[in-house]
Amino acid sequence: MNFGLFSSDVNLMRWVLIAVAAAVCIWVWVWLRRTEHSKFAQVAAGFLIGGALGNVIDRIAYGAVADFLNMSLPNWQNPYSFNVADIAIFIGAFGLFLQPPAKKEAVAELRTEPVRRKKPSDKTRDEANK
Repeated sequence: MNFGLFSSDVNLMRWVLIAVAAAVCIWVWVWLRRTEHSKFAQVAAGFLIGGALGNVIDRIAYGAVADFLNMSLPNWQNPYSFNVADIAIFIGAFGLFLQPPAKKEAVAELRTEPVRRKKPSDKTRDEANK
């Protein structure tokens, strides 16, 4: 999906790529909203979501994404082309991969389950089962 991968002339593949990109955007956005993250992670996620949505808009509006950058060298031909949205996706994904680990206190809070208080009806069932 990035750097022209999985591109084809088949219309079904266009919609599959739109669906996958939209699903990734929604998943990352929900993940960001559910827990506290650093500004670094938020910016990285913004790059990823922005780049993916840019490619989605291109696929919907034009039927394909225009990849216009190719970094080849004189003695080496790069087979992959890409665009600015692909750069943003790469930066965002790499930034999320490199995000600093959560503080130990925050991880401990996530691992502890809330204490379930027994109701009077639970106490009588427990005593009856003995």
